[in-house]
Amino acid sequence: MVFHLRLKDNISMAGRANFDINANGHMVFGLSEVDKSYRFVRKNTAPHGYTADSHDFKKLASGGSLFLHKLREIVWHKGHQVPLQVAAVTETDRKGTVIFEWRAWDHYTIDELMRFSIVLQSAGPSQRRKSDKMHPNSASLTPDGHHCYSFRQMGVVKVNRNTGDVIWRFGGSTANNQFRFVNDPRGFAHQHDAKLTKPNTVIMFDNHPYAYPKRGPSYSRMVEYTLDPVKMTARKTWEYDAGKNIFSLGNGAVNALPNGNRGIAWGGLGLSPPIAQGATTRWRPLADPLYTEVTPSGEKVLEMYFEDGAASQQVYKVPTHQWRATPFWPPTALIAKHGHPHHGQPSSRLHFSWNGATTVRFWRVMVAKKRAQSAWRKFWEGPKHQFEQWVDVPETSGACAFYRVEALDGKRRVLGVSKQVATEGCRK
Repeated sequence: MVFHLRLKDNISMAGRANFDINANGHMVFGLSEVDKSYRFVRKNTAPHGYTADSHDFKKLASGGSLFLHKLREIVWHKGHQVPLQVAAVTETDRKGTVIFEWRAWDHYTIDELMRFSIVLQSAGPSQRRKSDKMHPNSASLTPDGHHCYSFRQMGVVKVNRNTGDVIWRFGGSTANNQFRFVNDPRGFAHQHDAKLTKPNTVIMFDNHPYAYPKRGPSYSRMVEYTLDPVKMTARKTWEYDAGKNIFSLGNGAVNALPNGNRGIAWGGLGLSPPIAQGATTRWRPLADPLYTEVTPSGEKVLEMYFEDGAASQQVYKVPTHQWRATPFWPPTALIAKHGHPHHGQPSSRLHFSWNGATTVRFWRVMVAKKRAQSAWRKFWEGPKHQFEQWVDVPETSGACAFYRVEALDGKRRVLGVSKQVATEGCRK
């Protein structure tokens, strides 16, 4: 682990969803950007008074931004007033001026949109509890200069960046699909993070939930399709399904890595496939991986779990980037007792770490009997091998000693210095 940030308890899961390193080199949490020293740069504001949907947000290489939105209106449908929530996407330039806007109800009829639904807990029975017809979860630029959108309820859409016209619809839902699956009758459903790696090559995380039992068993996977926009066919060219053993109810993300491997964040909301119990069905927590990296042949080269196991499948995205950062805060050091007081003499340990630092290769511990700069001498030096390290320090009754820690790069140049910490004897 390199960097850990505990978010405030009142930040919703949706508010935590977007985490990435964007094209401008900044780290993004939701809509907030920090630079490579973790200093706050800006909080991006959605245009037109829209609310930004935190499933996805991108700072583009041009300096502009790509926003996802959900727009909601009360509409008449078959003699009833119903809430309708649909997707919108805006692209801005570096000054925040909107240069492109796409709204679903400009390209779909109300009848088309009402074919899709997701239950909203806030909607009452009189509103039929159906509102979110699209559930957008990603938007990206395509290699040929257009837009690609992923709608959980409907599928994947490629949009002309100049005119806003829908170039093709790839579902997902059969009502939204224009392509014939050549070698994948199961298809995909409730996908996340769909994007084009080539003009006609789509990769995605296929959640494939229990709502589609006629399409085969409910297991999740990363899948790649090559589309033929002339013959309107979709050919599966690659997949990884972890032995059909992981079910991801929601979330999930995929990446085509620079080394040719593929990275998969399993999302999942911490749930495994259902276990039937008589007439009822229950869900159970499962220690599935949060992230897997595989080669093109499907060989696992990396897999990560949370230590507590049951919480592993609660990760929305695991972006992979070359991130080099030196925090503006110093390394942390503290002295703590080690060992049980009733089982031998307890000793003292100096613990040290530097949250967010990526270029530390060595640590150096300095010691002094007084605070004067000239009194410091080297106590220990060694390679960094984990997030938090420690060294034992002498336990001399009543003696006073001061310690500080220096973080070093590969050439043993000092990157940062901790505050001084003192033994108990200095406080007597």
